Amino acid sequence: MSRYSKQSNLPEIGLVGQKTIEASSVLCVGAGGLGSPILSYLLAAGVGRIGIVDGDVVELSNLQRQVLFQESDIGSLKVEAVKKNLERLNSKTVIEGFPVMLAAENVEQIFSSYDVIVDGTDNFTAKYLINDAAVKLKKPVIFGSVTGFEGQVSVFDSARGGPCYRCLYPLAPESTVPNCAEAGVIGSVVGMIGSMQATECLKYIISGAGIHPLLGRLLTLDARDMSIFTANIGKKSDCPVCSIPRDRIVFESSIVEIEHDEILRNPSDYLLIDVREQDEWDAGFISGAVHFPLSMMKSSLKSFPKVDLKKKIVTYCKSGVRSKEAIRILEKNGFLKVLSLIHK
Repeated sequence: MSRYSKQSNLPEIGLVGQKTIEASSVLCVGAGGLGSPILSYLLAAGVGRIGIVDGDVVELSNLQRQVLFQESDIGSLKVEAVKKNLERLNSKTVIEGFPVMLAAENVEQIFSSYDVIVDGTDNFTAKYLINDAAVKLKKPVIFGSVTGFEGQVSVFDSARGGPCYRCLYPLAPESTVPNCAEAGVIGSVVGMIGSMQATECLKYIISGAGIHPLLGRLLTLDARDMSIFTANIGKKSDCPVCSIPRDRIVFESSIVEIEHDEILRNPSDYLLIDVREQDEWDAGFISGAVHFPLSMMKSSLKSFPKVDLKKKIVTYCKSGVRSKEAIRILEKNGFLKVLSLIHK
């Protein structure tokens, strides 16, 4: 690992056929802190078709780093607010919004028609799902992450001989790693990393002599002293995803879990749904919860409680099995932010 230095022996890797920017299509997963500069610069550059995947709504706390939004957007779906704001910048680009949480059930359908996938997420669950789907569908991924003053950028493309995300991090760490909102980040650093991702994406689209994407290299930025260095990362022969036949890749559950202590810190932000049966509810329930059994949910959601878009739905049961099944049903019916209560 060394400080940045210009290298002339790097491979010239890019999209097969070297598409023009206008003929290219890019999908950005996440319309938050990273997504804001990514989407802004790709649209300004004239990318022909841009997809945006995000099932969240705009909150006041987002504005510190998610600069595509304004106070007037609070409470709106991020996808809708982004599309509205971006169309003012370039009306020729086709913008497609997916106001859903990326999941094992929808990832292949969403990814299939795009040339490049840009990872603008801030949690391991999403990053592994993005990686695994991209490997299976032979799509390049422009990776980015930020924690505090530090950020990382790379390009993963196993179909063209490069490593995938799991070659670098085969499995998520056992300890819980907080996302941007929980750990805290410097908004301007998020902007820097997102801008680098946009640059890497455009480099990958246009390709050509002298253009060297970060394939097989991990760039790390430390804004505390503005140091940048790169480390080589190789394709692993025993990678749990890109070393096996693509038809054997199975996507892991993308259900996000939450602890009860976190709910108690901001109870007004959540709607707790008990999906157990009536006799279980009668024997005792969590204070503040609403009862809606899974058996009823399977047949109809007509009497499901009205949900404030600003609130996150949290389902729970005895072991977590029915809770996760309930989440699948709710997501298929258009509920955007559903979590499962962690069982200890």
